[in-house]
Amino acid sequence: LELSYCPDIGTAIRELRLGEHDSSIRHVVFVGSCIREGDSSHLHIGNELEGIELVGMVDSVTMRRLLEAVLGAKLTTLKINYCPLDDSCIQLIRKLCENVLLQNVTLIADLYEMHHSYMQQALPELARLRDLRSLGLSFGPMLREELSALDCILQRKTLSELQLRGYSNPNLSSPLPDHAADEALFSTLHGIDLH
Repeated sequence: LELSYCPDIGTAIRELRLGEHDSSIRHVVFVGSCIREGDSSHLHIGNELEGIELVGMVDSVTMRRLLEAVLGAKLTTLKINYCPLDDSCIQLIRKLCENVLLQNVTLIADLYEMHHSYMQQALPELARLRDLRSLGLSFGPMLREELSALDCILQRKTLSELQLRGYSNPNLSSPLPDHAADEALFSTLHGIDLH
């Protein structure tokens, strides 16, 4: 289900009973939506939601409230594309990435977004996922721990899709570990996008 430019996602979530046992909707995409101004009611998304994609959301408050609402969900897919984020959003994203059921994760920020380089902070959590099948990530210069986590993800050879965006580190020529050029490592990948 896609909800585009919804001016009141709180009401839409309640009416659709997203993630509830009696709802057939297991995957939702929110595009350019927001919470109605002045709506301080608790957003409740049931634990049965399997996938959420957030694209170009209006503000970080909406993002934070949606991320909080899916903390207990059985997500296999978490995709965040070009959304405004603050520090609490980044912490919630890291917490969501601890979900061992996750298989498809995209964390792409606008290159001009202040926190675009912080999306890679979730790499240590993502490195613990045993069945990660697709990964999209925007990032800036990486810490040693983040590079090590990316290396761990690549070594597991479970990815069928990899998208890396926004790399800039004057000390390294590539965000990929030295052995990542090994043809066998990428034999299962259908698409690699390095920008």
